[in-house]
Amino acid sequence: GALTNDAAGYGVGWSTLVLYDRGSWDDENTKLFPQTSRAILDCGIPACEVFFASMQPGSSIAPHSDFTNFVLTSHLGLVIPKQGEKRCKLTIGDEEREW
Repeated sequence: GALTNDAAGYGVGWSTLVLYDRGSWDDENTKLFPQTSRAILDCGIPACEVFFASMQPGSSIAPHSDFTNFVLTSHLGLVIPKQGEKRCKLTIGDEEREW
């Protein structure tokens, strides 16, 4: 349970808090986020992983691909810079979206 550096392979400044990983719920973390855990269960969509990822300001992740092409990855920014050049960006192929 709790926050880990498991995502350090993505780059400097990354950490994760895992709720669900490959068939197992993390008891400690699901108690910390009961509404999020319940929402995932109630949506009825099978999941491989459910986690919060934290990036330090100015950090990035190298271009990569998930392990398969039939997994939907969803990103939800919780703390987003309001203005400036350091806004959040997501790039897929040669398309870049900023928010």
